[in-house]
Amino acid sequence: IITMSKGVGGMGFPLSLIIYKKELDMWESGTHIGTFRGNQLAMAAGTAALQFVKNYNVGEYVQKLGQQMLSRLRIIESKSSYIGEVRGIGLMFGIEYVNDKNTKEPFAEMAKEVKKKCYENGLIVETGGYYNNVVRFLPPLITTSTIAENGLDIFERANELAEQSLAGTPNLRH
Repeated sequence: IITMSKGVGGMGFPLSLIIYKKELDMWESGTHIGTFRGNQLAMAAGTAALQFVKNYNVGEYVQKLGQQMLSRLRIIESKSSYIGEVRGIGLMFGIEYVNDKNTKEPFAEMAKEVKKKCYENGLIVETGGYYNNVVRFLPPLITTSTIAENGLDIFERANELAEQSLAGTPNLRH
């Protein structure tokens, strides 16, 4: 089952879209209600957002910038002792940290340290994953290539600093 959803109301307007297969639509017309249903200002903001996406080919732009960022993240991965996998689609990326690249044992402490070093240098990333060992990049769809490169520079440096600071950690097997 494939579904996709996204907030489209802009800053502070309660509106989102969900796209799903027609056969998954089990609700009768008018049976779905919600607190924010019919907010006219949110509807106008959403319409403007969708028009922007269409007029400026945001989907194509996101795909191109996402591939550039993914390529750069894979270069960082190749130089890192603790990045087990880099994955992404569009402008959503996951960088998985592991104690050992062969066993793929999760390394949550490294992800936490990278997040901290990123924050200290002006980049906000999230951590997640089942073992809390994945650093997540979720930039806005209108991120410029310059901002993306600056963010990746900060991330690369944060990764290097975190590796240096945790190199002596007893639970590392290297």
